[in-house]
Amino acid sequence: MIIKKKSNTIFKISELYNKYLKRKKKKDLILIIGSGKFIWEYYLKKKISKSCKIYSIDKENFEKKNEKKNFIKIDIFSSEFFNRISKIIINKVDIIICDVCCKTTGIKEKDSLFFLKLFKILKKTILNFLSFGGILVFKYLNKCNIDKNFTKLKEKFNFVKFVKLNSSKTHSSEFYAIFSHLKCI
Repeated sequence: MIIKKKSNTIFKISELYNKYLKRKKKKDLILIIGSGKFIWEYYLKKKISKSCKIYSIDKENFEKKNEKKNFIKIDIFSSEFFNRISKIIINKVDIIICDVCCKTTGIKEKDSLFFLKLFKILKKTILNFLSFGGILVFKYLNKCNIDKNFTKLKEKFNFVKFVKLNSSKTHSSEFYAIFSHLKCI
């Protein structure tokens, strides 16, 4: 993929990588949920190593010819989600990145329920697929009630940080949660 014009997404990915995702390993196994048009993959392969293996999940079909075996077209809210990815992802992954766009209605209760559903899926994904010492990064909206949901998850990691990236637009309610160094579950 050739990116001619740097989008705001590239700046966000760069900032997240430089602050939280730099690792000594060159053969990371990475799972990206909500991969979009492979911008995360393009950037991480360039920065980490072409030898890192990246699994991409999205409900839209953005697969590239050379990425077919590592792309899983499925909606994470589908009842088949865990069955499908369990057949493809055999080893635990080192990094899980969730860049799923949250649906927003402007009604705090509805938005919080959607986020809670997404959060439950992420929790199950972490327990089943994230390796000891692994990292989870995911996007959330400030409007969602996150405090209650994150309490138990925080206990499973050595480092937790909630950040609004410098590269985010000032009026954006988009934040990222970084959970690093998963403890032995």
